[in-house]
Amino acid sequence: MLFRSANPFSNLTENDFAKYGYEDVPISAIYPTQKNVNINNLKDVSKAKNIKDDVIVVEDGGKFYLLDGHHRTVNNILNEQKNIKARVIK
Repeated sequence: MLFRSANPFSNLTENDFAKYGYEDVPISAIYPTQKNVNINNLKDVSKAKNIKDDVIVVEDGGKFYLLDGHHRTVNNILNEQKNIKARVIK
């Protein structure tokens, strides 16, 4: 499993990620790269209306490793969503 400290993409900027397309990714195929989420941040995300930051995943062998967007993904799970729109690095 990838972790932020070992993440080879951690030094990339938003502009670097812009070249990757969006896909509807099944939440059941997403693997987190952080151990937990902060409940206060989760509450903030659930109240937010127009979050502009992308959810970013790395696809490898049918698995999607979540680099950014852990709180948004958990929020979608709590709202019983099956997919999340993410930038997919292949």
